[in-house]
Amino acid sequence: MILGEVTGVNKEEQYVIASSADRRDVPIRYDYLILATGVSHSYFGHDEFAPFAPGLKTLADAVAVRNRVLQAFEQAEAEEDPSRHRDLLTFVLVGAGPTGVEMAGAIAVMVRTTLRSEFKRIDPRSARVILADMAPRVLGTFAESLSSLRKRDSSGWASS
Repeated sequence: MILGEVTGVNKEEQYVIASSADRRDVPIRYDYLILATGVSHSYFGHDEFAPFAPGLKTLADAVAVRNRVLQAFEQAEAEEDPSRHRDLLTFVLVGAGPTGVEMAGAIAVMVRTTLRSEFKRIDPRSARVILADMAPRVLGTFAESLSSLRKRDSSGWASS
């Protein structure tokens, strides 16, 4: 595996040309090629949201989001007033497209498994993950059969 910048594609001979910090113009053969060229963040005309809505376009973005989630749990653990725990452990994700749904699921798995026994004063499973979107259903760009709404069970978590 090489982490680098793709600088060219030869479709006929099925290879891409990539360069990294220590290697230049390396031909890499492929059987199937999927080009994911990336995208820029959009705040739909509300750029003032940017400081509160980090992106998820790079590994650094993902690490920053993970760190913010973990900091929220640490802050709740340190909070003397138990009535504040619920507010500190509420995560609101705006956008119920593939990224929002994936992030909501990742947070849910983290609090149900990884963080479950890491704290003494709080129960990480009490965290709330709220997924909000202006569309009437999650994954609105997918066929309705693939994005059927889920009901909330008594614990507050989405269930089939």
